[in-house]
Amino acid sequence: MSKTSFKFHGLTPRIVDKESSLYKITKKALDEAYTDNDIKNIAITGVYGSGKSSFLKTYFSDKTNQKSIINVSIADFENENNESNKIKIAEHQVINQILYQIPSYKIPLSKFRLKDRRRWWEVLLFVIVLSFFAIGVFSLFNQSLLDFIISDLIKTENARYYANLSIIFFLLVPLLSASVWLSRRVLFKISKFNFKGTESELIEEDNAQLLDQESREIVYLILASDIDTIIFEDLDRFKDISIFIRLREINSLVNYRSDKIG
Repeated sequence: MSKTSFKFHGLTPRIVDKESSLYKITKKALDEAYTDNDIKNIAITGVYGSGKSSFLKTYFSDKTNQKSIINVSIADFENENNESNKIKIAEHQVINQILYQIPSYKIPLSKFRLKDRRRWWEVLLFVIVLSFFAIGVFSLFNQSLLDFIISDLIKTENARYYANLSIIFFLLVPLLSASVWLSRRVLFKISKFNFKGTESELIEEDNAQLLDQESREIVYLILASDIDTIIFEDLDRFKDISIFIRLREINSLVNYRSDKIG
């Protein structure tokens, strides 16, 4: 009895034949779009399963087309009738997927904090700064011992001057390091103030869309990470043009800000 062999294929994007006429035509169109500085939004359309993701994977796998890319894929597997709720979920997915594809050290000023593994040099730097602070505090309360050590080492009569200079150095370095660390991580946001019974709120309205509220934050994330291209997939499944409008506005802000910085 003969055995039937099966070959399974993944449903994920794959590298397509670069010599096919369809790939060459689509590649030529995308090349021209990238070289035209006036084009900021590019749409690749086609029916489900037509190979859009496979084309993009093949295109950006070419060394001549390699760019800094973030891929945002928004899935919709629920049959809810509440379209507004779907849009909110989609907007959360957009922000989360952008955020988690950017190294945390590139976005120190972001209000979105990610738990990340400490790198070895960060641990070493923390130990050095903490040691400096401990030495500075110890020397501050044991100046006579420090005077003796300095006078014995450098053989000078002005040991007190060098001792005070050493104390200032060992205390100033940790304080400056702590100031820099706090300035990069601590963000203050005033949402409400009360003065003699009069209360005012400075927060956004609850019904405001998430992408509208966080547009400045997203612009910062993209600019700070040096991203060239963001690919959004499956946005059309939500059948709501509002998310396209918000993303287009954010893209306009990013390009406008990038042109001013550049």
